[in-house]
Amino acid sequence: MYRTFVLLCYLLSFYSFGGEDRGTYIKDERYKVGDDIRWAAPDFTDNHWKAVFDGLPKEQTVYWIRSHVMVDAQASPAPMGVYTTTFGSYELYWDGQLIDKSGVVGTDQTSETPGPIVNISRVPDDAYTSGEHIMSMRISSFHSPDIAREAYFGQFFAPFEHLQFNRYKKNLPPIMILGGLLIIALYFLQLYWIYARDKPFLMFSLLCFAVSALLMTESYKGVFGYTYDWHIFRLTLVSFFTGLVSVLLPLFLLYQFELPFKKRLTLAATLVMLAINTWVSGYDFSAEMMFAVAFVWALVIALYAWKKHKQGAMLTVLGLLIVVLTKAFVPFSFQDSLFFPSFGILILCVLTTLTQRMKVTQQERNEALVNSAQLEIMLLKKNIQPHFILNTLTSIEQWIEEEPQTAVKFIDALADEFKVMNAMADQKQVPLAQELDLCRSHLQIMSYRKDMQFELTTTNTNPELLIPPAIIHTLIENALTHNIYLQGTITMTLTQSIVDQGICLELAAPLNLPKNHESQSSGTGLKYIRSRLEESYPGLWDLQEQQTAEHWITKLIFWERT
Repeated sequence: MYRTFVLLCYLLSFYSFGGEDRGTYIKDERYKVGDDIRWAAPDFTDNHWKAVFDGLPKEQTVYWIRSHVMVDAQASPAPMGVYTTTFGSYELYWDGQLIDKSGVVGTDQTSETPGPIVNISRVPDDAYTSGEHIMSMRISSFHSPDIAREAYFGQFFAPFEHLQFNRYKKNLPPIMILGGLLIIALYFLQLYWIYARDKPFLMFSLLCFAVSALLMTESYKGVFGYTYDWHIFRLTLVSFFTGLVSVLLPLFLLYQFELPFKKRLTLAATLVMLAINTWVSGYDFSAEMMFAVAFVWALVIALYAWKKHKQGAMLTVLGLLIVVLTKAFVPFSFQDSLFFPSFGILILCVLTTLTQRMKVTQQERNEALVNSAQLEIMLLKKNIQPHFILNTLTSIEQWIEEEPQTAVKFIDALADEFKVMNAMADQKQVPLAQELDLCRSHLQIMSYRKDMQFELTTTNTNPELLIPPAIIHTLIENALTHNIYLQGTITMTLTQSIVDQGICLELAAPLNLPKNHESQSSGTGLKYIRSRLEESYPGLWDLQEQQTAEHWITKLIFWERT
């Protein structure tokens, strides 16, 4: 936490941006529609002009702005610069002297050439003296859009070198953050496609891509610049990516902490962002509103996850609090300067939680591999038990001497069972049809050994149903082990049904228990079944046994993941 705090302080200090220099400041700004070069003269009287504060001309036209500038050359020595942003091309005059141009001022769209949306002009050193000066601007706005034309104007003084340097200083951290975000986004996208189809990885990748797009759109103005007629298009892109980030952030947290109602909450968030974009006037204000709703919503989700003891929730809450508190204590600089560094710290916090998630996922994978190998060994051991092999070899030896043809059939049946068992030994799930082939091969072997007829019938079974290998086979083994069958035909029945939105496989075996028998619920057989069910359906299965007058019934119930 200490390192995070130091990083935040560094970024905030790096992002400090000087406004109007107090040694040189604008005292009054007035405008008049029309075009007369005499209006640039310092001795011209503009008392009857309209105040810029009340709004610039609503129509596309040519107009002038005159500003009274108070200069204290000792407090703010030359060279000084003027930072100007407006919807129009202009000529800039200082005490009647032309000092800069932005685009080409015209009398219509054809004759006007749009100038940069932001321009930095240098005040001539010899004309920069203490006292009052007149700064005049001849402006044409024939390429400006109707929206915000009358309100979009900003101008202030600062040391010229400071303005030039600050243009790069302000945009350097976003560019650095942009590179890191793109690498993180690509990394987690690859993780999703190659390593694990984990939805939080995909959501985090999309969130990083969206923030990167927003950062590029925001920084383009300062890094590359553009003419003022493209400004509304850029603001529209900023609003779109702001809304996208505002939807993806809470959506990611819902997936990260495995909370319910993801689709409903995402739809609600999308509708809220669309409503803000539609009904809230002003691009900056609507963006602030979207971010405010998104971060408060995300903070509520993270606090709820923390209450539920979700892993990584506390660190996520810390990251969100840094963003929220930065917005609360530095509201005027947040949108333009402090959003990306504070959001970058949030990304670092979330990245830590995702790294922890990856570690847990890898541990679970390793445990699953070990568990799968153990189950495979257990399955193979079940069919090479010493007493089974010994009894089998004794039977074969006897049949070779007395009934060679029976011995050959028995060996073929034994080979069939081992062949099926070997084919499914390394599988986590097999089709029910393959499981039934294994069961019938085993019953055929036992029919030869017991000199009886063992059969398995099925009802409503789906041959393509995937189940863990050898679980029905194990239940049949238990039935043969715990019952004493002496003669006749013994028929076991397997029935498939739907129960409580799950699938139930019910095996009914004829009952003929010896005295002082052990429960069929004990032993390694059912331990194997429970392990296999937990591997395939973690926490979504049930094993039930019951005894009737004529049958021992075992039910295997498992539900699909929702």
